[in-house]
Amino acid sequence: MDGQKIIVEEVEIFNNIVSIRVKHATDEQVQTLVDKINEKYGTENTISTIVNEDISNLRGRDIIKPYFVSGVISIVLVLAYMMIRYRKLNPIQIFLGVSIDLILILLLILSIFAIVRIPINQFTIPVILVIVVTYIIIEMVKVEKLSNKKS
Repeated sequence: MDGQKIIVEEVEIFNNIVSIRVKHATDEQVQTLVDKINEKYGTENTISTIVNEDISNLRGRDIIKPYFVSGVISIVLVLAYMMIRYRKLNPIQIFLGVSIDLILILLLILSIFAIVRIPINQFTIPVILVIVVTYIIIEMVKVEKLSNKKS
């Protein structure tokens, strides 16, 4: 297939169906593939017996988009609440500390995804949100303990 990356996988347990993935294939290439399969395995397949599926690409921003605005608004509201609730403990320091830590945590998570090459799918963003919410809860507990010690 002219230097294209081809992925061949067995689909069923009986090893009688395979899935062949290519980025792009012309009708001539598909016919050549069918001819080679028929020649090698003694089958009588035609192009009409081949199931051709076009799978569209999913971009990361398409996955992130529904979560972005609501996530940013929620984080800003939580930070505003923390600034108001702990106004006696230098709210600017709390705001900057938590904000910088959140940015560092998000960058760390994204770098782990990039280094380990974890695929980004519809479950990735909720997992990241759980990590962020867990961090915010831990920070709230720390600041609450600090507030109780100063009172």
